[in-house]
Amino acid sequence: MKGSFKKLIAFRRVLVWLNLIAVLFNSSVFYLASVYIVQSNMSFEFLNKINFLPGAPLTIFWSSTLSYLLLAIVMSYRHYFKKDEEHNSRLLLIEFFLTILVFWNLRFTYNGVILLYFVDLFISLRNKEPSRQLNLWLGMALFILVIFSLTDTVLIENISNIPQLDTYIEFLPLSTKTAVILISNVLNVVNLIIFMGILVLYAIYLHNREYEVKEKLAKAAQTNLELQNYAALSSHIAEDRERKRIARDLHDSVGHALTGVIAGVDAAKVLIDLNPEKAKEQLTKVSQVVKQGLEGIRAALNKLRPGALENYTLQAALKRC
Repeated sequence: MKGSFKKLIAFRRVLVWLNLIAVLFNSSVFYLASVYIVQSNMSFEFLNKINFLPGAPLTIFWSSTLSYLLLAIVMSYRHYFKKDEEHNSRLLLIEFFLTILVFWNLRFTYNGVILLYFVDLFISLRNKEPSRQLNLWLGMALFILVIFSLTDTVLIENISNIPQLDTYIEFLPLSTKTAVILISNVLNVVNLIIFMGILVLYAIYLHNREYEVKEKLAKAAQTNLELQNYAALSSHIAEDRERKRIARDLHDSVGHALTGVIAGVDAAKVLIDLNPEKAKEQLTKVSQVVKQGLEGIRAALNKLRPGALENYTLQAALKRC
């Protein structure tokens, strides 16, 4: 998964640099074409074609270039310096407005920056819930569709009094016009290819992440099963040890008591005819030994079921202990 994510970040960097080249190219065409129109004394024909006074071409160049550089700086800052979710959301909103600003400054002639923001947004929100990502995908797809429909349209030129780049290119010499259109198309196609490649890598990344999550869950389930088996084995071993300990305690207490009883009874049998009083004393001692043996047996049996369990649950009994 890390390998696909690194490729995703690498492609995003390529897209950032490609968009810088495209922004510089398009803004330069605005300026250089305007200079050519003025120097070729075609200003009157140009103004008649657009029917309004266009903005300063140098302003177009600097405003679009500086706004894109600011956008790239904000993107880099957000990616290379970890921020909390709230700060990250504010930066994403700033990126959105800067993207629209670049699109506006380029007079709606280049929409590659929209694709760049789209990529940056989904890389940033890759760890969000799938349902939220799906809604975001649908919203951004609709937004991109609207933006693409507005790119290089006469409608925008008529509504906003902003001349399109194609209007400037029409006044260039044929060879220059062909070269400009070719370069512009190449930049747009390469930008779209890289964008599609990033989408494929993003899909691979999501698939790998889902597979890794499932694998971790399977390992966790296996580990849990092993722990349960280990707990059962430990409990069995503990029970076996407890049985042996209790058997040893019973053997010691009952064995010693019975041995004493047997010895006492044998002595009483000998003394009962010779000295009845001594025989009674001996039987009294035997009785005491039997009582001690019974107490030992009760103590051993009490360990099998502690008195605390008689009136309390196991948890309550443990707390009282």
